[in-house]
Amino acid sequence: TWALMGASWRVLMLDKELLLFPLLSLIATALVTLTFVGPLAQDQSWLRSDGSVTETEQFLAYARLFLFYVCTYFTVVFFNAALIAAVHLRLTGHDPTLMDGIHGAWARKSELFGWTLLAATVGLLLKSMQDRSRNVTSLLFGALGVAWSLLTYFVVPILVVEGKSPIEAIKESAAMIKRTWGEELVGGVSYSGISFLFSLPAIAVALFGVGSIVNGALLNGLLLIGAATVYGFLLSLTMTTLSSIFHAAVYHYARTGAI
Repeated sequence: TWALMGASWRVLMLDKELLLFPLLSLIATALVTLTFVGPLAQDQSWLRSDGSVTETEQFLAYARLFLFYVCTYFTVVFFNAALIAAVHLRLTGHDPTLMDGIHGAWARKSELFGWTLLAATVGLLLKSMQDRSRNVTSLLFGALGVAWSLLTYFVVPILVVEGKSPIEAIKESAAMIKRTWGEELVGGVSYSGISFLFSLPAIAVALFGVGSIVNGALLNGLLLIGAATVYGFLLSLTMTTLSSIFHAAVYHYARTGAI
């Protein structure tokens, strides 16, 4: 696992433009959200609590919410797939560019969209059933959600690299998990821990900033909070990118046995 994490860091040092994929994903997701916020905010008839809302209004409202979820989820999946496509090129001896990754994801747009529809449907169903359940049943649906996430860990790399259908990719992902579950689990926990440790300085600086504002030093406080915010954003960008690179590296290791 540590060797794979080290390899992931070396890939990022070789291809720093990989940091742009999460940034583009964030920007694109924000734009998609803006296109839905207006209509959803204007039409609030389905929120009426006086019983006057019709079934048609409810259906249309939930259909718009589902469409919003699918569009945002596809945006995130697409740019993650683009990053994985670029990393796969690097791991197989090539020198990828930003457009290489985007072209790689675009070539699998149909498979990625099919996976998005399936994942969004399963995710919403599990979340809905968990919200409606209580006690042990709620925990059961929560555990099913975690199991679903684990079993589908390799779906996006399989879709991008091998071009299989979403159903085939799920089956293949479940089989690969048996060989690499340790790397996946340890890597996920390790990146979370590293991210937390590196975020502590930003938290401390932000607290100093708040203290400065309270003591009347408004400008100094705002500068400290601004610096902490920028640091936190860059840290999040870096850790998100490293996590996706590690994702591709574990897939490559599972397929070839090579780090």
